[in-house]
Amino acid sequence: MPVNPINAIVDAVTPSGPPSQFTIEGVPYIHETPDGTWTGPWKNACEEASITMVEFFYKGQSLVGKEEAKTRMMEFFDIQDRLWGQNANSNAEITALLINDHTSFGATVVENPTLDAIKAELLAGRPVISLHNGFELDNRNIPFLPSGSGYHMMVMIGYNDILDTFIVQDDGDAQTGQEHRYRYELFMDSIHDYNALNKKTDGPARVLFTTPKSTEI
Repeated sequence: MPVNPINAIVDAVTPSGPPSQFTIEGVPYIHETPDGTWTGPWKNACEEASITMVEFFYKGQSLVGKEEAKTRMMEFFDIQDRLWGQNANSNAEITALLINDHTSFGATVVENPTLDAIKAELLAGRPVISLHNGFELDNRNIPFLPSGSGYHMMVMIGYNDILDTFIVQDDGDAQTGQEHRYRYELFMDSIHDYNALNKKTDGPARVLFTTPKSTEI
C-alpha cells in the first residue's frame, strides 16, 4: 500500500544525538467508546481503538469520524468473537495476530522494551502500541472498575526528554487523552501484559512495535 511520508514535530535538536523532543504527526485520536457509552464491548475496547488509530495513520488518514471508527472497531469485535470466542482483554499475542492477519499494517511483540528502544521506534515514525496495568497509570479520567483487571492499551506517538514524558493517544481518557503525557518512570513501570490465567494485568512488560505493510490485504 502507498505510505505517505512521515511528518514530525522536532524541537530542540541536540548538537550530537537524537532530538530531545519528537512527536509523530497524523496519528488520529479515537476514544474507545466513540459514543461515550461504557456498555457492551465498548467498555473493553481500548485494544480495538488502538489498532484502529494506527491503521488509519499508516493509511495516511489523520482524522477519523465517529461512525467510521465504530465500523472498523466492530469489525475487530466480530473477528475476535469468531476466532477466540470473546473480544475483551486481548493480550499482546492475540492483538499482534489480529493486526498481522486482519489489518493493513504489521506488529511485533517486544518483551521488556527499553526506553531507548521505544524512543528509537518513535523517532523512526512508527507508533508503538503499549500495554498497561491501568491502575498504575494514576489517571483519574479513565474509569477502571476497582474489581476489574485494569488492563489498558494505548498508542505512543512521541517523547519529550526535557519533561521526561511520553506523548500518547490514550483512548481511555475522554478528557485529556489526545496527546496525553505520562512521565517516563510511571509509564514504563506500568507496562504489563494481561494474564489470562488469573485475569489480572501482571504479565511481562510487553509493547507492540508497528510497521506498514507493502500492500493492503
